[in-house]
Amino acid sequence: MSDDPIESASKGATGAILEWSEQKVRDLVKQFQNRKLAFIKNAENIELVKRQRESSEYSILKQFVPKGAYTIQVQMGLALREIQDSEDRVEERVLELGDRIIKKYGLAGLHVAETTKIGITAQLLTRLADIYNNPADVTKKLAYFFDHIEDVVIFVRKKDDSKVVARTVILRIEQSPYHIMVLFGSGYAKDILVSSLKEIKNDPRGYVIDARQERLQITAFIYTPEIRAKISHWSDSM
Repeated sequence: MSDDPIESASKGATGAILEWSEQKVRDLVKQFQNRKLAFIKNAENIELVKRQRESSEYSILKQFVPKGAYTIQVQMGLALREIQDSEDRVEERVLELGDRIIKKYGLAGLHVAETTKIGITAQLLTRLADIYNNPADVTKKLAYFFDHIEDVVIFVRKKDDSKVVARTVILRIEQSPYHIMVLFGSGYAKDILVSSLKEIKNDPRGYVIDARQERLQITAFIYTPEIRAKISHWSDSM
């Protein structure tokens, strides 16, 4: 052993670095990821959320979703969808995971998960990719969407007034730097949403409406007319 403490320390550090094989690094990352999900508590739900990392939808979303808490919230949204599509204690598991999300990330975090669950996040991504060619711009706009999700997305309820919803959309879309709003309604709320879209369409400002219906739910993206030319596919038939 060398009498030089600096030389000995240097050799020791080098040896330690060499011991970090690629597999050890992967194992460490896996442990770190698992710790980030530990707050979920329910082992079944933890495994379900982890499994979403292998899904084809997440493999696309993760390229643009801002790193950090949002990636976990997106995974949770996909997990909520899988629970919803299952037949095993659906209501109990949805409420439990939703409660954990609120405790960890607040109501806004739950809304990020919910918009992912019902497909809004993936739909928004396809539209942003149409409008902005630079992937960095898409990520920036998606980050704004998540940061301001309480203002950008309106979940229409059957008791809402369609005129009030329409006025709210018009007010918010003009204040938004990216001029995009999203409306979502399902079940009995669909009629209110359709009436709201008709109010918006009649506005002389000429808003662009891209609405899609899937089974019992409608998702509508509304844009200011300035970005009409940037959208390669849209429909205002509703």
